[in-house]
Amino acid sequence: MRAMTAFFSALAISTSLLLTGCGGGAVIEGEVVIEQPPVQVAAFDVIMLANGQRVGGVNLLPGQEQDVQLPAGNSFEFASSGPVRWTVVTGGQIVNPPVRGILVYGGINMTPSFITNARYAADTSRTGFLPSQVVVSFIITSTVDPSQESQINLVLTN
Repeated sequence: MRAMTAFFSALAISTSLLLTGCGGGAVIEGEVVIEQPPVQVAAFDVIMLANGQRVGGVNLLPGQEQDVQLPAGNSFEFASSGPVRWTVVTGGQIVNPPVRGILVYGGINMTPSFITNARYAADTSRTGFLPSQVVVSFIITSTVDPSQESQINLVLTN
């Protein structure tokens, strides 16, 4: 009987040491929380019209940049779904011509006809044959969330 008691005591001690070494067999319960970054909702999107007709393939969201070709002599309009600020850049300079003001650059004239926080419309013309394309960039910045911007590069051609 003594041998049996010694055997079971040794077995109990071995088992408890084994369980202690592997975490004791305890069950840990808890809630797993996975945090995802907040989804930033686009403050605006921008479409383009040329001579009153929608230009296919132009639908910019914040963070996007797109080149759009337009023969000089046409009118265009950008329309935004949210309030934005329009910054006009050409030749590396911010120019921002006012309504009925004339931007003259590289053989083109651009005359804004309507500017609001939702629309920018202008007429274009050329002063002669354009030796090369003229790029007028529009940086579009949300007035609600200024970290959201997009850019349309209007490439005026012959």
